[in-house]
Amino acid sequence: QFLYFIGKLSLTKPHQAFKSRPVAMATYTYDFTLTPPGAPAPVLKDVRFTLQRGRTTAVLGLSGSGKSVLLQVVACRMNLQSFGFAGHVHAPAADMLGLSPMDTDKILDRLRPQVAYVPPDDVVFGFDTPREAVVFRHRLAFGSTKEEAEAAAAKLLAELGLEQCADNLIAPGVGLRGISGGQRRRTCIAMALVTRPAILV
Repeated sequence: QFLYFIGKLSLTKPHQAFKSRPVAMATYTYDFTLTPPGAPAPVLKDVRFTLQRGRTTAVLGLSGSGKSVLLQVVACRMNLQSFGFAGHVHAPAADMLGLSPMDTDKILDRLRPQVAYVPPDDVVFGFDTPREAVVFRHRLAFGSTKEEAEAAAAKLLAELGLEQCADNLIAPGVGLRGISGGQRRRTCIAMALVTRPAILV
């Protein structure tokens, strides 16, 4: 799924998927209903909201109200048409590219490389350190040298307050102390921020 959703990634040269980033669009407006095939009722109905770069948006709701599905939509982690998507996603900047609100697929194609997703469960290797995890992610994304990746990783780790544990093993094994749960979570966030996305989910 990771290889699919970051934009038809090449297994031999994965960093090429990030070389030519699309025109950045600072604002996205969503207006849609989502009714999976065979479902008796929409999972999400008449959903309308706007995401803006640099701002925090929180999603609140009861258990089973569709919050996770909504985040999957924003993160471009599902084929909307096969899930009964009806509506549109629009960005004002799309007008300059000749795209209308009905060109949802094309707009999402431009959005996908600008979105980073942090899974609910931490996806890290226990015998890595936070520094190693972020360096690896940077080199995978950009094909950067070790020195370039280490410099970028140092900046991200500092921004997220991870300097003190940057070289500690994440989870060395049973009976051995690794970094805390919060530090592990911030490590995952640092890995997601490597590409400096417009939207972090």
